[in-house]
Amino acid sequence: MTGYAAATRDLPVASLAAELKSVNGRFLDVQFRLPDELRAVEPALRELIQARVGRGKVECRVSVTPPAGAAPQISVNEALLAALAEASRKVRTAIPDAQPLHVGEALHWPGVLGDDRSALVREALGGADEERIRQEIALFGVKADVAEELNRLGAHLEEVHRVVRAGGVVGKRLDFLMQELNREANTLGSKSVSKDLSDASLEFKLLIEQMREQIQNIE
Repeated sequence: MTGYAAATRDLPVASLAAELKSVNGRFLDVQFRLPDELRAVEPALRELIQARVGRGKVECRVSVTPPAGAAPQISVNEALLAALAEASRKVRTAIPDAQPLHVGEALHWPGVLGDDRSALVREALGGADEERIRQEIALFGVKADVAEELNRLGAHLEEVHRVVRAGGVVGKRLDFLMQELNREANTLGSKSVSKDLSDASLEFKLLIEQMREQIQNIE
């Protein structure tokens, strides 16, 4: 289940980049690396991944980059600002000597200020784009899951050992098993989403070819 996938999507208002990495694991462990303005979409992303990936350690990175030269649009959460003002009024009523809430303090209060990036992340992950992300994650899950191929490889190798130990006229049987091993190695290579898996698949195919050459000398 070792895999890697990355994709970018240029939107009219920003560029969306997503990166997924996975390593084998007995249980599903999903970790996110998101900027603060994307934290709100983490539950939706987690749900998408859990629906497609059964196990392994998965790391998801998502970022949004505004267009070059574009100035961010600052917005004020008026409802939260009004609530702060009311809270400040109540405190000063109860404690007349309390200092008033300054503008700088109000602007630094979490959630008071925002920019257009949060609205861009919801636009990017919503509607048709959400379906695209579902498809990408589904494809990643299929490509990253090579457990079935590895199980078949193990079964074929066990059969090779059994046939060799049994002895006798086994040349045709071993040649057939080499074909099966080569088929699984080709499948691993086609599903590879990492250089390590591609290299391992190629090395395995070379070893299979060497074994086939030796088998030609066996009756």
